[in-house]
Amino acid sequence: MRSDWLKTGLGLTLLLLVAVCRADYPPVSAIVFEGNEVTKERVLRRELLVHEGGPADPQAIADSRQAIMDLGLFRAVRIDQIPADDGVTLVVTVDEKHYILPLPRLEADPDGDYAYGAELRLDNLAGLNQRLRFLVEYEGATGDDSDARQLSMDYRYPRVGGSRNNLDVHAGLRQEELEQTDDLTGLPGLYRVDAEACRIGSSRWLNPYGISQGWLVGADLGLERREYRHLAGAPGLNEDGQVVEVGGRILFSSVHDFGTYRDGQEYGAGLSVGAPVLGSDEDHLRTELFWRTYSPLGGGGNLNQQLRIGLANGSRFGEPAFQLGGGQSLRGYPSGYADGNASLLFNLEYHRPLFGTRSFKGVLFVDVGNVYDEVGDVDPTDLKTGLGFGFRWDLVWFVDVTLRADFAYGVDAEDYHSYGGTDRSF
Repeated sequence: MRSDWLKTGLGLTLLLLVAVCRADYPPVSAIVFEGNEVTKERVLRRELLVHEGGPADPQAIADSRQAIMDLGLFRAVRIDQIPADDGVTLVVTVDEKHYILPLPRLEADPDGDYAYGAELRLDNLAGLNQRLRFLVEYEGATGDDSDARQLSMDYRYPRVGGSRNNLDVHAGLRQEELEQTDDLTGLPGLYRVDAEACRIGSSRWLNPYGISQGWLVGADLGLERREYRHLAGAPGLNEDGQVVEVGGRILFSSVHDFGTYRDGQEYGAGLSVGAPVLGSDEDHLRTELFWRTYSPLGGGGNLNQQLRIGLANGSRFGEPAFQLGGGQSLRGYPSGYADGNASLLFNLEYHRPLFGTRSFKGVLFVDVGNVYDEVGDVDPTDLKTGLGFGFRWDLVWFVDVTLRADFAYGVDAEDYHSYGGTDRSF
């Protein structure tokens, strides 16, 4: 009984102390936004942890400023307190980035693979932080008659109608020539593959305080169809197919954007299932887990880490679920170097500013991973290693644009590869 009275007394004391501390802050009489020529005021306001009539808590104001910066739409965000007769006025000043960006795409590697095309990014569409991206690309290889063409569209609408719900839509068309060999006769066959895919997903932030951080849960529905047209050689090696799958995901994010570097961590898992009852030709189950962390170091350095695990049972169109190799996964190895239904990948990058500017950095990296035929074949001691260096140039006046160049050596392949792109490696 005495213990219960003691706990109650301590609780009331803490509540009184909080109330006294909050009473020391002047009330917020008004919140004014400046510099948002494109971005709607409601996009900014829903990230705030302070409101008119509430206390001007310095920590809540600082967290609100960072939450707006984390949207990735601004070069800088500042919140000033201006004394007023009935409290303080908060003036939120933002420096907007450019939101329309046409980008040429050009990639090539020493193996003779190349790709070129164009990408149009419409970020902050309608001033509501909507993202719309169109991609047109042609892929080929030196000395190889096969080629591929693709057209895709990706649309994202965060916080639909001011809610905690997000909407994602993907649609794509791809046409490529495929060379195959008949296992029985050994004769080659050439086919044209026409593929069309679409996916729609919905997710929801579980954080009740407004900011786009914390736990996120979501689900999606996807459809992909492939048609094969025989061009030459051995016929009957492929059949038209369809995949219908449903998926779900959960993630936690506490990553903060400081313009030229990031701080924090995020982790999560995703599951996708295809089955004849859904309209899919075959059963398949795919699970993916990831963990990423971004750690600022002294002297402007940053240590970024990523772990990805993939496990699958069954396949889509009879293909392995995972591939490793290339600039976005296991550097130092060609794209598609290894494939299978189980995958392990770990990336470690050390970033360091060069020439006295934080927007231009040198990078040292190590990639370790492998792909295994089946889940039961996973062997953490059987891993491939890639080592290398590179450069990053953050174009801070655009949304999510980082010019990237990497040069890597594949230890097990005993080969060198170079990569480039307009986004971060992870």
